[in-house]
Amino acid sequence: MLSMSTGYDPGYLTATAAGAENYYLSASGGEHGEPPGRWTGAGCAKLGLVGNVDPDVMKAIYAHLEDPRDPSGKSTLGKAPRRYKSAEELLAAKLANEPEATPERIKALTLEASDASRSAVLFHDATFSPAKSVSLMHAGYQAAAAKARAAGDLATAERMDGYAEQVWAAVRAGSAAAMEYLQEEAGYSRTGYHGAIPRDPVTGRKLADHSTGQFVEAKEWVIASFDQHTSRNGDPQLHIHNAILNRVECPDGEWRTIDSRAMRKARPAAAAIAERVMEEQLTRDFGVKFATRPDGKAREIVGISQEQRDLYSSRRA
Repeated sequence: MLSMSTGYDPGYLTATAAGAENYYLSASGGEHGEPPGRWTGAGCAKLGLVGNVDPDVMKAIYAHLEDPRDPSGKSTLGKAPRRYKSAEELLAAKLANEPEATPERIKALTLEASDASRSAVLFHDATFSPAKSVSLMHAGYQAAAAKARAAGDLATAERMDGYAEQVWAAVRAGSAAAMEYLQEEAGYSRTGYHGAIPRDPVTGRKLADHSTGQFVEAKEWVIASFDQHTSRNGDPQLHIHNAILNRVECPDGEWRTIDSRAMRKARPAAAAIAERVMEEQLTRDFGVKFATRPDGKAREIVGISQEQRDLYSSRRA
């Protein structure tokens, strides 16, 4: 599955990678916490973004659009994000207009302020999450590695760890294929005016002096990818967050927002590609077979039953 959501704070990704304890990692004797993010987009190298993600660098780019090539921090990747009033600021203004507000009225005003608050979209989070059976396959190899290590069989433990990493490699390959497809097929930005075109109030004809704007190709995205091993409930669930910066360099050298509508339109095809690439790699490396579930919603590894999948899914508990 490939889901898409808007991102307002890159900190929730870098904080998770910074060291929150993860049972399925520590069970095999490895490091605690999720691994650091990786720079993966086609536009990263041009900005000098290679290897692991530095949380401070990511914050400077995603939250403030600072150009990492400028050590002074003065150059930006396009215009600064639009500044909206926070819920707290909106509430303060409402309370200033109603100094005699009762506790009940204050509660109502608080809800109004919360509903009216907005934030600039800093990035788009395209998250690839494979079927549950793939996560259980990975967890099984890690559990086998932990058992062998506890018994002093380091050779077997190392082999099982290697198998677990091969599962991850297939998931990463699927995610990377999806991002490549999105950049190629949905890599666009918009220039000019794209709103409703004013019309002559008498004739109803479009006014000739207003342009509808243009779509321009912009395929070199800045993407920070974060591998995560568990769901929010702590169940084994491999998934990769791909944080796509909501700015991209256009052919004229200007940095503009990504056309999110094109991205979302291409999402189903990107999801199918991700799953196909992952399945083919797992089949090649392990000889496993996939079959569509009776509900038709996903393809699972043959031999890992619905009961086993439910056992490690707290949402079904």
